[in-house]
Amino acid sequence: MKRVAILFALALPAFCQQFSTANNYAVDLSGNPDSRTSTYGTADSNQFIIHFNAPAGYETHITRVYGDFIAAPRQGEFPSGSMVEVGWGLKSTAPDGSQYVVYPQSSGTGYMASGYDNSFVWRQGIMNAGRTAYSAEFDFPNLNFTLHDNTLISQAFVALNTSGLTIHEEPTFVIVYEFVPIGSLQIGPSIACPNPSCLTTRPTIKR
Repeated sequence: MKRVAILFALALPAFCQQFSTANNYAVDLSGNPDSRTSTYGTADSNQFIIHFNAPAGYETHITRVYGDFIAAPRQGEFPSGSMVEVGWGLKSTAPDGSQYVVYPQSSGTGYMASGYDNSFVWRQGIMNAGRTAYSAEFDFPNLNFTLHDNTLISQAFVALNTSGLTIHEEPTFVIVYEFVPIGSLQIGPSIACPNPSCLTTRPTIKR
């Protein structure tokens, strides 16, 4: 019995190992007329799907994301007084919106807003004639987000685009993750990872 317990303890940390993968994708967006209340210009979004090959019985636990996000007009210049909002983020395949967070002040404004339980990384900015390109580095350490179906959505968007320009966007980022037994993090991290060092970023995973 003691021998079996020792073998089991030695086998578990193998699945606590943290991995990292670099990702990049580019998209050109100009948008379609945005008819939502309290909005203007054009808006559009694009999704890039990332699937993790977790072992049978395991799901993907993301612990860190770092990289940068850049955007600039594909060609042309911003007309005076025009602008565009650009952004990028990561989310799961769970439905948009929030089960726990509401914005009571949005009622009555005609523009209903809510939190997004399925999103855990987000960057956005504004470009105009005075700022003709957008570039932002980011590092989201100590994340605790589990992909139950091992699928991640990388989503870029443009909104409030009054420039008439097509915007080139490129997120480049590294995801640090580990595979954990399905449902284990709902009970406690110690079930998924008996070695506490597994819950910290490996020294070899650096920018």
